Amino acid sequence: MLSMNPKRARLALRATLLAAQGLLLCSPAARAAVPGLSCDPDRCVVEINQSLAFEAAAGATFETAGTIEMSGQVLLRTPVGTAQLLEADLTFEPRPETPEVPFELYGSAMAPLPGLPLLGGASIHAQPLAAVGLVSRDTLRAMLDDPFGGYRLPLAENPKDPAGDPNDLQEPLYLFFHFETGLALDVPLGAALGFDTTEHDPFGFSVPGDQSVTFVLDPTEPYFYLSQNAREILLDAADRAINRARTANAQRQQSNPDPSDPTPAPDAQPADGSPWPDLGEFAFSWLGGIPFEPESTWGLPADVGHFKGQLYVETTLPLYKFVEINGSIVTYAGEHGFEQAGNGEVQVSFDLVPGVLNFNFPLGQASAGLKVTDEEQLVYFSGLNAPDFSFLPPFVPFAPANETRVAGYISVQDPSAARLYAEGQFGYDTENLRRLTGLDLSNLMVNTAHLSIDENGFRLRGRTASSIHPSIQLGGSVEVDVYVAIQRPQDSYLKMTGQMLVAGVGLSPASVTVSGAGLVIEGQFVTPLSSIAMTGSITAAGPSLSGSAGILFPLDTVAKALDAARADVIAAQQEVERVQVLINQMRGVVQAERQRDAANIAAAGAKVAAAQTQVNSLQSSINYHNGLIASYQRAISNKRAWYNKQPWYKKTWAWAEYSAYAAAKSAQIAYQGSIVAGLHTAKATAQAALTIAQGALQLAQAAAVTLPIDLDPRVATLIAALETARGTLRLAELALPALPHIDADFHGLISLGLDLGGLRGAVTADLNGVSLLDGQVVFGAKPKAC
Repeated sequence: MLSMNPKRARLALRATLLAAQGLLLCSPAARAAVPGLSCDPDRCVVEINQSLAFEAAAGATFETAGTIEMSGQVLLRTPVGTAQLLEADLTFEPRPETPEVPFELYGSAMAPLPGLPLLGGASIHAQPLAAVGLVSRDTLRAMLDDPFGGYRLPLAENPKDPAGDPNDLQEPLYLFFHFETGLALDVPLGAALGFDTTEHDPFGFSVPGDQSVTFVLDPTEPYFYLSQNAREILLDAADRAINRARTANAQRQQSNPDPSDPTPAPDAQPADGSPWPDLGEFAFSWLGGIPFEPESTWGLPADVGHFKGQLYVETTLPLYKFVEINGSIVTYAGEHGFEQAGNGEVQVSFDLVPGVLNFNFPLGQASAGLKVTDEEQLVYFSGLNAPDFSFLPPFVPFAPANETRVAGYISVQDPSAARLYAEGQFGYDTENLRRLTGLDLSNLMVNTAHLSIDENGFRLRGRTASSIHPSIQLGGSVEVDVYVAIQRPQDSYLKMTGQMLVAGVGLSPASVTVSGAGLVIEGQFVTPLSSIAMTGSITAAGPSLSGSAGILFPLDTVAKALDAARADVIAAQQEVERVQVLINQMRGVVQAERQRDAANIAAAGAKVAAAQTQVNSLQSSINYHNGLIASYQRAISNKRAWYNKQPWYKKTWAWAEYSAYAAAKSAQIAYQGSIVAGLHTAKATAQAALTIAQGALQLAQAAAVTLPIDLDPRVATLIAALETARGTLRLAELALPALPHIDADFHGLISLGLDLGGLRGAVTADLNGVSLLDGQVVFGAKPKAC
């Protein structure tokens, strides 16, 4: 009795069945039957494009009604080499309407894993047949990308001409292989990449046999991608290929394996205790075209973190010894050095000042990288620090009040040259300053703050509306600059700059500095006679400031001035009264504006709430109609699956039923699509209205003035004018009985002092040693009636 190899037996049986159904084995005469197919007596080739072709034995190639089928061993021909698909069962259906993918390919085969770079050293425990498909880049992205979840398939993006336009990319065709279960392998990538894997191989991974795996291959580069977490494949051809692979694997498992077949049994499993984690995602590009884009770029220079590499893998990896990232990581190694970066959960740990200043904090979802060139070795990171875990050491007097942006640069050669930056809202504890000065200092809340950190210390700059001391009130938000020195604590300071009231007296501009020297105040006070610079300090006894300024009295004809002085007294009194009326009127105007601003903010807030409700309502409608579209699409897919399961002799009438059903559902999809398009238009309009309303609210909030009414520039100017008018009146009253009849100029001096008792001063004037004026002035006191 003759025996036959099981593979040959299956092939012979298949040829018999196909012949019974009217299919023909390819022959040289079939060369012109299907565009893209050529045969000689021994071999047949299906040419997809100039870079990719499939080749099989002529006796294992069949063609009927324009459809080509290949079985057995199929070779992939590419400019960079040949790969083998074993136990293949492939169908090529012409698609003249899509010249970029001239054939719809589906079927099953064994993926050429052992022949690929980096996977040649893999320990393959089981390799079942996989569903096979051929797709374009756009189709593959449509199947696997998740734009709403922020996921983008790590495909290689190689320019057609390396010396030309970097945005003119190659558009390869991809083979995808989908294993429902059964594929089991261990891949020690670290050793293949030249890493020391004595203790840990961060790139090694394992594929267990009980999970589905998607394998994407561009054999022309070569490029490949492996994933256990690939998104659901939606194409009808893929569904057919998966059904075929499932059936083939079931038959393969039931039959006795061929002793000459080197393929391991499909139910074999990896050895217990595999040192590597299960595969998440892994991709390799021979030409180094896998792009990396940091998800967080705050605090990073424009040229940092944007590159293309050869390797993409999901893993937990230390970037040197300062940063560890658990996420998707891209690696480049080549003539420009070495770069490695990823997006994921980041942990930062390093000593900025050994034994003194250590940072150890989780950064959450962030971006981090390592860049090594001849000039530098740099670790960088950027992300958001959660408010429940401060990134700052406990002894630092700053604490983030909410989510904070954090970025950093750490030199591998010199960690002490590291720089950290943060942006957000911080609380500042003044306890150290209280002990240093003995003053009753208040803690501050610093808004829109920027924090910079280096080996010398911490510097926080922003704005605050909090007062530092009971004797100081702020005229609104003021600038804050805090420096905490690490190497020289005596250099620490706090400085506030802006409009302030000290013991009830307005100084503008004014600055407060708190340091080891105490609390020092500097500011300008505008008197009726001159602008006076005042300096002083606040101690436990209270504020004490002083200042003086010279004044010039030009009297070209003093004799005439005597008569003019009498008129000046009357005019000065009238000016005092007039300015007082203006002050009262302007106070009313400012008060009305404050009430108007409050009403505007309330109205703008209501418009924002209404616009947000409209946007949310439209988005809910969009989601609802998109759900209907998805249900119709699933219905069409299910109907197509029903058609695929029909025996060949029922295909004709089944196709008519499927076509009618698909047309009806497609009409429903088109109708729902028109509704969704209209809703998107309405949402865009509503979103624009929301943006306008938010802008109006921000403008209203920005326009609202929080200064005390008397510090409003219009009122403050009038108050200063009132003081000037009162001073003019006093001088007129003092000068009237005492001015000598001479022609000359004389000079004077005004001196002020500010303490808990208020602001007091003295005005003096003399000529050639003769005193012409000597009077006391109490600012803020009611003028005497004339």
